[in-house]
Amino acid sequence: PGDIILGLDEKKLSNIIIGKATAEHADGEVNFIPSHAALCVAKEEDFEVAEMTHHHYTRSTWEDVCYEATRVMIIRCTDWDEKYINEKVIPTCLSFKDKKYDIVFDQGKKELICSELVYFSDPERRLKVNLDPVLGFKPYISPVGLLKGKNIEIVWDSDKEK
Repeated sequence: PGDIILGLDEKKLSNIIIGKATAEHADGEVNFIPSHAALCVAKEEDFEVAEMTHHHYTRSTWEDVCYEATRVMIIRCTDWDEKYINEKVIPTCLSFKDKKYDIVFDQGKKELICSELVYFSDPERRLKVNLDPVLGFKPYISPVGLLKGKNIEIVWDSDKEK
């Protein structure tokens, strides 16, 4: 619970637009530009991951997220403790269950993109994300910005399993 899943699917248009590059991370340079983010909320009935997709707020499993990706990375905010995750982050994330996907990437809580779901689930803003635009647009919360966060550690990378 509280871990953030970043995904990349090289077959999707979003990855073709973003392209391949490297992201500077606290642990060094990472050759991974994720295009999707999701939040682990623990096993609850039939789902364990909350994410924003073209289907809007989606209750998913680890397998669902991996099925849609050619590479997956799990990251963790070092400033989220178990109490904060269970009492603030997860309940806040679950409260977004009726949110629609933001097709115009207009930052705010009215509609959400995948990385905003993670960002806005952190009501105390303990997660220190990087808001630099990936494609030269206005600053926004992106999966890359989550990875480049100042207090993020990489827990697991499927690319390291090859």
